[in-house]
Amino acid sequence: MCDRESTAWRALVLACVALVLLPPAVLGTGGPAGRWLGGYAGGVAWNLYQLVKIAILWVPVGFVFRVLGHDRMLRRIALIAGAAALVVALPLGALVPAAREAALLLYAIPGLAAGFVLGRRSRGDAAALPAEAAAAADEAGAPTRPRIAIAVRRAVAVALLASATAALWDFPLARGWLALGFALYLALLWCVPNAWLVAVPAALPVFSLAFWSGRFYFDEFDVLVLLTLAVALWRGTTGGRPPRATRWLLALLALSVAASGAIGLLPFAPLDENAFSSYWSRYNSLRIAKGFVEAIALAWIAGPLAAPQRFRALALGMTLGLAAVSLATVWEVWLFTGFSTATDYRVTATFASMHTGGGHIEAWLVAALPFAWALLLFERAPAVRIFGAVSFLLGMFAVLATVARSGIGAVVVLSLVLGLGLVPLMRGARGPRTRVAGAAAVALAGLAVLAAGIYGGDYLRARFARVAEDAQIRLAHAHKTLAMMDGGARAWLFGMGLGSFPRTHLVSNLDEQPGSYRFVRKGGRIHLSLNSGGTLYWAQAVSARPQTRYAVELDLRSEGRGERLEIALCEKILFNSHRCAWSGTRIDARIPGWQHREIVFDSGEVGSGHWWNRRPVQFSLYNPQRGTAIDIAGVRLRDAAGNDVLANGDFARGADRWFFKSGNHLPWHVKNLWLHTLFEQGILGLIALGALAAVAVTRLARAARHGEAPALTLLAATAALLALGFVESFLDAPRLALVLLLLLLAGAGAEAVSDGPARPRSPPRA
Repeated sequence: MCDRESTAWRALVLACVALVLLPPAVLGTGGPAGRWLGGYAGGVAWNLYQLVKIAILWVPVGFVFRVLGHDRMLRRIALIAGAAALVVALPLGALVPAAREAALLLYAIPGLAAGFVLGRRSRGDAAALPAEAAAAADEAGAPTRPRIAIAVRRAVAVALLASATAALWDFPLARGWLALGFALYLALLWCVPNAWLVAVPAALPVFSLAFWSGRFYFDEFDVLVLLTLAVALWRGTTGGRPPRATRWLLALLALSVAASGAIGLLPFAPLDENAFSSYWSRYNSLRIAKGFVEAIALAWIAGPLAAPQRFRALALGMTLGLAAVSLATVWEVWLFTGFSTATDYRVTATFASMHTGGGHIEAWLVAALPFAWALLLFERAPAVRIFGAVSFLLGMFAVLATVARSGIGAVVVLSLVLGLGLVPLMRGARGPRTRVAGAAAVALAGLAVLAAGIYGGDYLRARFARVAEDAQIRLAHAHKTLAMMDGGARAWLFGMGLGSFPRTHLVSNLDEQPGSYRFVRKGGRIHLSLNSGGTLYWAQAVSARPQTRYAVELDLRSEGRGERLEIALCEKILFNSHRCAWSGTRIDARIPGWQHREIVFDSGEVGSGHWWNRRPVQFSLYNPQRGTAIDIAGVRLRDAAGNDVLANGDFARGADRWFFKSGNHLPWHVKNLWLHTLFEQGILGLIALGALAAVAVTRLARAARHGEAPALTLLAATAALLALGFVESFLDAPRLALVLLLLLLAGAGAEAVSDGPARPRSPPRA
């Protein structure tokens, strides 16, 4: 391109980027950011969101045209169109809608420019290489780069980036802030490629917006993982090949996931409002497979996690996640119980996946506790060691707050592993032995906190007294699970299909059917059909004021039995409610078809308190009459000023912004990791997972016996999760499946240690 044309192109790109500084009135746009921040700052934030949203879609276009060598033609077209939009469309943007849309398309030009740059680099141009590397390649007579392989890899990276952008585009809330955060994360990864080893574990337990968004199939954390993989693929960051035995086990596990995933997915269900809004959908197979795929992909780019530098980053990330969950637990306990030891309150903290029960919070806690403890072993900075000690003790308190006997048992297992591993560490650790002694003291203090909580907790002691009774319930549930399996050879070999247990349980137990729901589209209108058969609340987080009159408007329909719909405004997170304002209405059995209702009630004390002690509030719909179904449409919750405080009350976007909770947990979980694997993945999956766990534990135990502190930490976390797996089936939560599989792959890929003299080692300081 000639210099004049090149200068004009750069000027146009800069001008398009500078549009974000214009007041929103110039383009005739405003958006939510203007209401959140107000004034000029809100307008700039909204313009920045529009820039990112539009430009990122045009990056693949510029990339493909540059790789194919047609970028000059596209650049000239963009120059003409961009100049015309700047001169004609931009001044009319606030007046003419068509001109406003044309002006917004100016944001596509920075995306094209970024695509051109990425495409130039992917083609392996000598100018894109450092001079020394290019000269060395020419001298060796080798090609500058394996251009085809690089182009394919980067094309996959662009596809992942485009998928993440599409998911963000369709997200039901906070898109602008999420786009800004993800852009900053991409910049961080570009500068520090291994930063994801801290960011991903830290975000995994807390970066969850499902309480407010209603999304639990593909959520914000999955976007984070896609961006991580996209940057790694673009830069060519891989961790090397694992040992041959691990590769074979990984191939067997992948075969099991693919086969059972296809069984669960086929035949395809319609892509309607029910496809990605419930666990009974066949697409639940994709949700479960997501955890396996993400774990394998992250393990591939991570390499040996027991290596000192990688382990240090991973330990810091896990500890940050542990600290965040523990602080959320402390806040929740204080807010809802006042630290009472007699309450039966069940803490869920940041784990929205527990809306159907399960042991997800305790699974995270026992997996992360050893990493906080490990910071005491190899960190020299006092501040980091204090952070690790405080996080460990807070994590112990959080385990108590869950009142989960399985979590406490898993803590005992990890404590035994850490205690046995201290012996070789004390014999010959490189660092001062005082560090090892300090870590042992903190571990003992944590166990003391646990013991004191059990002794002083009335409700927890009562739960331990019911161990035998609850074991019989779990055993009966296990027998029922096996009885629900198809007797054919395919089911026993490959399982009933990933994500199939809730659907199979629903169909197999019609006489004691759990609560369920589905969306029905008829005559251009969508309504929710809410069935009763267990405690199931259809809820949405709202901002409610105390002592305020609210009016609920909705249309109802039923089979004419006089069903009653319960309506509640409660202070709660998932299960236990603190204060509620209940109301309801009964459907007139004499009137066929839809019936409009308006229910007025007072919120009372619900939502009272200052900003620092105000409990979250949820609006809930509940069908209490077993064996009935109520159709609900057009739900509105109006405050005293007449404003509707609900989002998506017409269900036009399916389950967006709504989130269901079930008080009956057994229809959703097998309650045993190995039985869950057998049911959904068959004998093949059971062998693959069991063999991978055996290899991982063996290699980690051998390395820990030789004083390897990272191996000891990974072994304690893995052993605790596997122990918890005897009473919980957390593979049905993709984030927890990712944690377990990442630990197993790290252990199975660890370097073998000879049985010679002990060589205790701890990670050196970075």
